[in-house]
Amino acid sequence: HFEDGKGAHAVQAGDIAVLVRTGSEGRMVKEALAKQGIASVYLSNRDSVFTSVVAADLQRLLQAVLTPENDRALRASLASELFALDAGTLDKLNNDENEWESAINEFKEYRKLWVQRGVLPMLRSVMSKRHIAERLLEEDNGERNLTDLMHIGELLQQASTELDSDHGLLRWLAQAISDAQNGLGGSEDQIQRLESERNLVQIVTIHKSKGLEYDLVFLPFVLSYREASEAKYYDATQDRTILDITKHEASLKQADKERLAEDLRLIYVALTRAVYGCFIGAAPLRNGRSTKEPTGVHHSAMGYLLQDGQEGGINDLARAIQAQVEALDPVVCTGLPDEHEAPLHVVAAETETLHARTLAQSIDRNWRITSYSGLVKQGHSHHGDDALSDLMRLDVDSSGEQDEDELLEPEQTIFTFPRGARPGTFLHSLFEEIEFTQPASSEENQHAIITLMESEQLDPSWLPILQALIDTVLATPLDGKSIILNQKKPSQRLVEMEFLLPIEVL
Repeated sequence: HFEDGKGAHAVQAGDIAVLVRTGSEGRMVKEALAKQGIASVYLSNRDSVFTSVVAADLQRLLQAVLTPENDRALRASLASELFALDAGTLDKLNNDENEWESAINEFKEYRKLWVQRGVLPMLRSVMSKRHIAERLLEEDNGERNLTDLMHIGELLQQASTELDSDHGLLRWLAQAISDAQNGLGGSEDQIQRLESERNLVQIVTIHKSKGLEYDLVFLPFVLSYREASEAKYYDATQDRTILDITKHEASLKQADKERLAEDLRLIYVALTRAVYGCFIGAAPLRNGRSTKEPTGVHHSAMGYLLQDGQEGGINDLARAIQAQVEALDPVVCTGLPDEHEAPLHVVAAETETLHARTLAQSIDRNWRITSYSGLVKQGHSHHGDDALSDLMRLDVDSSGEQDEDELLEPEQTIFTFPRGARPGTFLHSLFEEIEFTQPASSEENQHAIITLMESEQLDPSWLPILQALIDTVLATPLDGKSIILNQKKPSQRLVEMEFLLPIEVL
C-alpha cells in the first residue's frame, strides 16, 4: 500500500509500469501477467490495425454483404471467427435450406442498410444482431479485437465518403490489409488504438516513457543488450558518419561503443521514471549458450554502471550489487519472489447498476450524404423539368454532355476545355499541387502541371492556357481588395477543406 499524510491505500494495477526496450519484450511481459490473471495494456504499440485478426474477417463480411447471393462468400464470412459459429450451427446451414435462406435474407437486409445509411451503421447492426461485442468481451484478448473492429469500421466509414462505390471500398480494405502485411506504412490514424483505459498494469517502452512518471516501475530486462551488428559509427576527426561494409573489428568496436552510450542515456530515463519505487531485474546474462565466465553483463548499460565497465563473473556481479546496497541506503537486494500457481483474483468494488433510458420519439432515417457530382448524375437520369434538374444541367464541372459546336474543334481557350467529372477533378488537382506564391511558369509549378497533364493524357497545347488560368485565379482579389491567393503561403490556407451543405428535395 501507499501511505500519505491522510492514510494508506492499496497498490492498484494502474500504479505499476513495466518498462521494456522492444515489442517482443512487451509481449512476453503481457503474456506472463495474463497467466497470473493480471490485466495489462501495451502503450507503445505501433502496429497497423489492418494487421489484426478481425481485419480479414471484416473483408469477408463486406464481400458477403455486397454479394449475399454468392454462396462461397457468404459461407466464408459465416465460418469466420467474427461470427464464431459452432460446428452444429455450421452443419445446419449446410443441410437445412430454411436456415440457409434465412442467412441470405439477413445479409440482404445488411446490404439495404449499407446503401441507405452507410457501412458503419451496417456493421453495428451485424454486431447487435449477432451479439458480437458481448461475446468478444468474454474472451481472452477480446477487448483488443473489439477495439480493432470498431476502429476499422470508422476508417471504412471515412473512406466511403471519398470513394465512388461500395465495391471500391472493398478494394480499398483489401489493399490496406495487403500493405500492412507487407510492412508498407499507413497513416497515423491506422495505428492500433489503446484497447482500454481501465485500471491496468502499463507496459511501455523506455523511449515512450520519457517525461512521464509512474508510482512503481519494473525494469525486468535492463541487464540485457544487443551488440552492434553493423559497423556504423561517427568519426569525430572527419566529422561524418562512416559505414564500414567490411566490418573491421575496430569499426565494430567503435559502433558498439556508441550503442553503449545510447543505452546509458536510456537507462537514465528508465531509472528516473519511478515516484515511489523502482524494481530492477538482475541476472548474469551471457551471449549464446556459453557457460564460461566472465558474463556479458558489463556490455549492458546497467551492468556497465554496476561493474564500472569491467568484465566479471557471477560472483563479481553479486559483489557489485552488494556494494551498491551498502553505499546507498534506499537500495535493497532481495531474491526472486515466490511463484504463485493460483492466478490473482481481484474483488471488484460494488458499482451502481445503471439503466439506459428508452427513446420515446422516432428517429428520422430518411437522409444520406452525397456529392454534387452524384446529384448531377441523378439529375441526368430523371427527365423532369423541375428547378433542381435545370440547375444541375448548368454544372459544367461534372456534366458529361457536350454541345454539338464543340465537336468542330473550336479555338482552344479555358472555355473550350474538356468537360466532365474527370476534367473537373483535374482542374481541382492543379490547385492542390501548385505553389501559390510562384507563377505558373516557374520550374516547380510547370513540372507539377505537366505531370498532371500527362496522367490525364491531355495534349501539350493546353499548357499555356492552363498556366494563364492559374495566374489569373491566383492574382484575382477574392474580396475585391487585398485577399489574393498568390500572397498566401501554405500555412495560411487549407487545400480541399471539407464542408457539408444541407439540401432538401421537395
